[in-house]
Amino acid sequence: GHAGMVWSAVLSDEGNLALTASSDGTAKLWSVITGQCAQTLGAGEAPLRCALFSADASTVLTLSIVGDAFLWNASTGKTLRRLACSSETPVSCAAFSSDGKKVLTGLTDGRSAMWDAVNGVCVWRKCGHFLAVESASFSADGSFALTASRDGTARVWNAMTGDCIRTLEGHNEPVTSAVASSCQTVVLTASYDGTAKIWNPMTGECVQTLGGHDNRV
Repeated sequence: GHAGMVWSAVLSDEGNLALTASSDGTAKLWSVITGQCAQTLGAGEAPLRCALFSADASTVLTLSIVGDAFLWNASTGKTLRRLACSSETPVSCAAFSSDGKKVLTGLTDGRSAMWDAVNGVCVWRKCGHFLAVESASFSADGSFALTASRDGTARVWNAMTGDCIRTLEGHNEPVTSAVASSCQTVVLTASYDGTAKIWNPMTGECVQTLGGHDNRV
């Protein structure tokens, strides 16, 4: 179906749809049951880094390697809106909240931004990290957000106000991901330093360091 390399592939929460993003500049929606392409999103203007579903799979978010972020109607394949993050600073990562109403983006200059996914308005934009944001995620209830950065830290944000609740410091190399448990009492980070760490997100305390890898996590 794609005319280039497939750089990401995800399933909808119900498992009935697959979503792929390609260097050919398009994302494709597929029926898991039939294997048929249901929608092609994009006109191939720039290679796509990744594509994500909202929780109910009604909306798709695509990120290109030049940093453009677009929201799409998954049923019609039509563009809903562009998230005008910055004309000069590419978006490096993004995540939907569990209710699909918010989108968190991380930028290559270390900034993070929260968006209203319904109207495309930027709710807040914060300078926290001083190097590129590598991953973005939400807690299960959407009350706080997480970013991980090449500056070696992860940050916990109040999703509504954009206030930084905690900075998780302890890795010696770039942090590649930060995710919260479903109960929201534990955060897990991974790093180029070959370790993963478990944190209390409210106190910022590192509870455990998971070592053993000989290379990047």
